[in-house]
Amino acid sequence: MHPLWQIKQIITIDGEHDVDHNNCFGGRGSPGIYISFNSLVTWIAQKVELIEDLWTYMDDSFGIDKKDNLVWYHRCERHMPRNQVKLLSLWDELGIPHQPHKQIFGLTLTITGIYVNPNSLTFTLPKQALNKLLQEIEDFTIWSEKKHGASWTLQKWQ
Repeated sequence: MHPLWQIKQIITIDGEHDVDHNNCFGGRGSPGIYISFNSLVTWIAQKVELIEDLWTYMDDSFGIDKKDNLVWYHRCERHMPRNQVKLLSLWDELGIPHQPHKQIFGLTLTITGIYVNPNSLTFTLPKQALNKLLQEIEDFTIWSEKKHGASWTLQKWQ
């Protein structure tokens, strides 16, 4: 980590403060760092490499392309959408690591655990995730009813 970012990576354990010289995923400063960096890379992709329809969420990038606009990408050893290959090639040039199994595309995708169908404009929770969400809501409401005036801790809310 650059020294100016390290101040945002102070870790406190039992009253002791330590500077994390690396960016630990899930640390307090991580989101801002990932977003800033990915925003710069996205700007380069859009303005210099002219990649259209490119969006980001935190450190994830995604976009659209025509289903028959496929080109060969040597690192994944398969045909992939042209815009995706252009972005991955930029990452290669900049030295940004990426894993082939995470480079997905198709008519429907699973994004952060949610089934996304851009053609029907639908988002669907998998059955197991939906059941877990419903159980958590039920547990929350039952606990709140039993504990009149009680409040949840921040950890429980999360």
